[in-house]
Amino acid sequence: FVDSDGVVNEPLTIALAVEKQGDTLSFDFDGSSKPCAGPMNSVLATTLSSVYLAMRHIFPDVPISAGAFEPLIV
Repeated sequence: FVDSDGVVNEPLTIALAVEKQGDTLSFDFDGSSKPCAGPMNSVLATTLSSVYLAMRHIFPDVPISAGAFEPLIV
C-alpha cells in the first residue's frame, strides 16, 4: 500500500501476482488501484523498468541484454 497519492488522502493498493510457466515469468498488477488524481500513476515504461530492475537484483549474474528480459511478461 501507499499512504496516498498526494492529492486524495486515501491509500493506494499495489497488487502483484507472479507466475512461472516454463521459462516465462508473468507479472500481473491486476487488483492494483485505478489511476489516481495525484502523481503516483505508473506508465508502462516505468512499470517495465521497475520489474526489470527487481529481476536484476534477484539475478545479478545474468548479463543485461534485451534477451534477458524476453521471458518476462508484464
